[in-house]
Amino acid sequence: MTKKDKETSASRKEFITEAEEILEALTTDIQNLEKGVKKNAVKPELINTIFRQFHSLKGISGMVGFERISTFTHELESTLDRLRLGKLELTESAVDVLFQALDVLNRMVSEVGTSDEGQIDPSVVLQKINALSSGESTTLQSAFSELNLDEQTLKSFTEYEEHRL
Repeated sequence: MTKKDKETSASRKEFITEAEEILEALTTDIQNLEKGVKKNAVKPELINTIFRQFHSLKGISGMVGFERISTFTHELESTLDRLRLGKLELTESAVDVLFQALDVLNRMVSEVGTSDEGQIDPSVVLQKINALSSGESTTLQSAFSELNLDEQTLKSFTEYEEHRL
């Protein structure tokens, strides 16, 4: 085994260890998110935490060259961003899709470094994520129309300000 092969093997092992820790934390946090949705009491900090965990997993997988994992987690990160900005409604079906995505990620991480690498197909879950996004909330526009604001004022709002309104 060459020095480069040893370094590659070590970076794969380090990635797997770090990814498994993130996935374990995600599992707990998504379970808590599910409880919050059922009680209609979701804490925004929890959605932010889940967003950051997907962001971290995207970053480390991209750094070590696992583009499939990085691309998949990028889609999840984008979905969580829309959830935390109120563009998507947080429903039980949205949480279910997050659990399905978590399952796919666990399997993708497990296959890293094996001869089966690249066999897990996330396309079904990606379609479900995209379906969530196609139903983005339109309540924002109707809320603004009730405020009777002029067009120039509406254009000046940042995304954060829109969400806070």
